[in-house]
Amino acid sequence: MWVELEYPDGRKQTLKGFAMAWTSDAVYAQWVEFSRAREAWVRPDQCRRRDIPVKNRFGT
Repeated sequence: MWVELEYPDGRKQTLKGFAMAWTSDAVYAQWVEFSRAREAWVRPDQCRRRDIPVKNRFGT
């Protein structure tokens, strides 16, 4: 998924991540930032589904 992170200093950043768990009110997201695994509960409106292309056995 793509997760829109909001930092306490007002910065926003979009990163690739994974949804580890979710409810109707929150998504438990995991992503890599500064070579470290990070995780946090975020609002559902901060997440978008990411399409992962599927390659066939011939690599196309």
